[in-house]
Amino acid sequence: MDTSLKLLVIDDEELMLSLFEAVMAEHGHAVATARSGQEGVEIARTGQFDVVITDIRMPDMSGIEVLGAIRAHSDEVGVVLITGYASLETAIDALRLGADAYLLKPFEDFERDVLKVVERIAQKYGYRRENKRLTADLNEANEHLKRANLEYRRTLAFLNTQHQMASMLCNARDVESIGAIADQAFILGFETQAYALLLAAPEGRFELVRSSGLAFAQDGTVSVEAGSGPVGTALAQRRAAQLDLRQPGAEGREPWMPEGMACLVVPCVAAGEVVGALLVFDPDPGQLFATERVSLYTVLAAQIAAPLVLTRPGGAGAAPRASQSGVRAAS
Repeated sequence: MDTSLKLLVIDDEELMLSLFEAVMAEHGHAVATARSGQEGVEIARTGQFDVVITDIRMPDMSGIEVLGAIRAHSDEVGVVLITGYASLETAIDALRLGADAYLLKPFEDFERDVLKVVERIAQKYGYRRENKRLTADLNEANEHLKRANLEYRRTLAFLNTQHQMASMLCNARDVESIGAIADQAFILGFETQAYALLLAAPEGRFELVRSSGLAFAQDGTVSVEAGSGPVGTALAQRRAAQLDLRQPGAEGREPWMPEGMACLVVPCVAAGEVVGALLVFDPDPGQLFATERVSLYTVLAAQIAAPLVLTRPGGAGAAPRASQSGVRAAS
């Protein structure tokens, strides 16, 4: 383990600077020096030091002022004040501003009076920095565990809901029935904040037939053209696509889409044909959809695709398109 320290010594006396450089080097410590308080403050702000050692009486800037400037910038470096003119008032000011030691010159035993003090202070701040790092690592690990646990519970809920939906969709023959099952799946089973179910229409268009949590224009109609815009492009390519709509004015966000959410577009494919689409919106600001969730929604879209075919013109059990959640289907 590397025990060498990086020190900054501030003093207007060349002899004192030379003393610190020589003795500290003998013990394996690196020393940077400054010949004025202002120079020392500038060096302290640009370097990573374990301990700053500063004289109190200097022409341009006192050691007390240096201490205040360093503490205003960082509380993760030790500061030692040295002086040949001790006073109770100065000592109190030094402690009040956060000095770690107040040493008197001349030093009778440099190793005992200075070196050991500096090493002890450096060790204290080293422990403090390590504790801070470990705490940050622990918090990060806890957040990761929370996210993993949430994703695990979501996955279990998805699988359970998909199993139930597979049975229910076998008997669905119209948009109304499919929409009711979708509501139960998304709102209750998947705890989804917002979703949209689109049905393929003539001339390469997809029209909204069911939704929750969306914002609509006054006429309440929503229609998407295959190959046009991010949603239409995903449908034309017949593969799931993610849209990051979390930022205001995000590219691809339509007026009817909720703000501040990620969007997953999943085509509903039956017999090689896109018969509809699921649009799922997630408010989690930390990430887009995980790979596992994309896979689960893809399976869900495939389950919905089969009964959607039956709702199209000429399909067995075809029925007028449903209007739900205050939405009027486009005609």
